[in-house]
Amino acid sequence: MSLDDLRQGIDELDGRIITLLGERADLAVRIGEEKRRTGVPVFDAAREDEVIVRLRGMCRGVLDADAVERIYREIIAACTDLQKQGPDEDVQ
Repeated sequence: MSLDDLRQGIDELDGRIITLLGERADLAVRIGEEKRRTGVPVFDAAREDEVIVRLRGMCRGVLDADAVERIYREIIAACTDLQKQGPDEDVQ
């Protein structure tokens, strides 16, 4: 494969990742709505730890568990911010 082919592969994967991140964010918003409806706190450290442990255990490739954890802590933080906003609010 040429460098251009490899880069095209990365571009295609990035598109899929962005789509999946959007789907995850949509679910996070719905979870935030349910948490507000039921009076459950937005931040749940035990749930975050559970997610991180599960994801670290899934690592089998070149990307090590520490890197995956760093990436997902950012994703989780962004989704938690979405959960904190009300239906008509923007996250700053």
